[in-house]
Formats: sequence, structure tokens, C-alpha cells
Amino acid sequence: MNCIPFYMKEKRGRIRMDMLKRVADYQLEESMLKWEGTFSD
Repeated sequence: MNCIPFYMKEKRGRIRMDMLKRVADYQLEESMLKWEGTFSD
């Protein structure tokens, strides 16, 4: 009976990690663009 809640928790945790990774990638991209902007000026 404990399998289902554990699976749900595991899945939710993985989704949260995916979201965090996506946000980190986005922020990295943003900072890279800012750096390119400062170098091109």
C-alpha cells in the first residue's frame, strides 16, 4: 500500500527538479546574453 504515495512523491520531486533545472538554464542564458551585451558595447 505504501508504493503509491512513495511513487507520487518521487514523481513530484522529479518534476520539481526539472523545473529548477529549467529555471537555472534560463537564468544562465540570461546572464550569458547580458555578458555578450557588455562585451559588444
